[in-house]
This record gives sequence, C-alpha cells and structure tokens, in this order.
Amino acid sequence: MKTSSYRLSKALKSSLGSLIILGFVLISASCQTPVGPPPTLSELRLGEELKESAKRLMNIPLGVHRLTPGSLESPRAILAVHGYASRGIEWVSSLHQFAESGAHVYWLRWDWNQCPEAAMDYLRNALVHIQKQQPKLQAIELFGHSYGGVISTMLAQRAALGIALDVHAIAAPLAGTGKLSALCPDTKINGTGLAQTTTLTQWRTQHKVDGAFKDEEIDPQIVTIPTARFIDLPNTFNDRRLGHNWSVSYVATQWLKTQTTKPAPQKPLEDKP
Repeated sequence: MKTSSYRLSKALKSSLGSLIILGFVLISASCQTPVGPPPTLSELRLGEELKESAKRLMNIPLGVHRLTPGSLESPRAILAVHGYASRGIEWVSSLHQFAESGAHVYWLRWDWNQCPEAAMDYLRNALVHIQKQQPKLQAIELFGHSYGGVISTMLAQRAALGIALDVHAIAAPLAGTGKLSALCPDTKINGTGLAQTTTLTQWRTQHKVDGAFKDEEIDPQIVTIPTARFIDLPNTFNDRRLGHNWSVSYVATQWLKTQTTKPAPQKPLEDKP
C-alpha cells in the first residue's frame, strides 16, 4: 500500500507490514486462476456461468477495458469501478444493464492495495484514456462501489476533465473506516464541494443491514457534501436482504429505469456553439 510522503509511526508501520503480508497471501491465492485477455460484455454470461464470468472479470490485467463494441456510436460512456477484494459477482448483471442504455461501457481493474490518493490518480488517468479513445464523448457516468466509491467521490470533488461527469458512489464508506483512516491520509471528502460540471449521487445501504458496516459503531457512509444527492436504500431488494454487494444490482436497476424513458442517442450529437 502506497503512503507517499506520509510518515507512519512505528506502530502503524508494523500494522502496515502485516497488512502487506496478508495482501501477498490473498494475491497468491487469487492468482491460481490464470490472467486472461479482457472479455467482451457478450462473453460475460449470467445464470450457471455467473461465477466463471465474475472470475474472468477480476482476473484481467490492471487497467481500463472497454466491454462494448468499438463500433458503437454514443456521446456517453459508463465506467464501473469495483471495491476492495471484489469477486466481481456483484457486477456482471449490472454491466449488462448499463449497456442497455446505449452507452459505451468500460471496466476499471485497479489495485485496491493503495491509499485513496494514489488510487484516485489511477482512476483519473483511466478517464483521460477513455476520453482519448472516444474524443466525441459529451458525458461520462462513473459507478464506484465500496472503496471504489470512495475514490470516485474524491475525483468528483477534484476533477478537471473538461467533460460532464456524473458520479454514483454505492455503499461507499466516505467517512472512512478504522484501518483506512489509520494507515492513510485523510481523504477530506467530508465537507468538500464538487468540481464544476460534476454531479454526485451517494447510494447508502442501511447501516446494520450492510455486512461490511454493521460492526462499525457509526455508519461510515454518512458525510456532508454540498450539492450532492443522497439516497437511502431499502432493507430488501427482490425478496433478498439488500446488503453490501447486492446494492450494485439495486442501483443499476433503478438507474436503468430512468434511462428507458429517454433512449440514449446512437450517434454523436453536434457541439453547440
């Protein structure tokens, strides 16, 4: 985990060392599945093949990957950003739903063993890459889950991309958690406004229903961000407990409902003078 010039105390250095060792163990275990070429969205199948699709999604190389065809013409792009130690299962159906809107769909595979500042810079570079690949884009929607929602929110507060950016932070501990707060500099999310041409919607799970947050004394999702929109998720979705990972599917479903009333243009729009 990178800490830049941030100086840790001896005690924290010891904790960080233990965390790094644990990270190597987890990485070694995950590397049992060979790294393969990025799958296309059509190759990410549901049903009985869901787990295998999720495995393929998480075992592609680090970087930003386009999942929809390069021939697709649309003025909008969507970038999905996974969270810490994601297994990918929560994303497969949602990526298909994003594609139903007619937008380009991208997936960011990033190293979660970083402090937020370095991870946010990686995310920013991914968006710059998308803009270069699709120079006629007029807007990008960013869906970040959990830790991915933290770095997405930081970017929403600091972005200067020259394009409309609509950020969705899903089940994201924007106020910080114990380990992250101890090992990394303050994200300064709480109380900071949004950058120009940027909007933010935070989708908050129910504190005690979310398995990732229920043991936290205070809900780590609660922050104040001027002009941001905050939505509290229900306890259940499709007769299932709406926990940490299931929240991605809920948000994608609700978001898609707002898109079907306004079909996405299939050709680039002309720039207004």
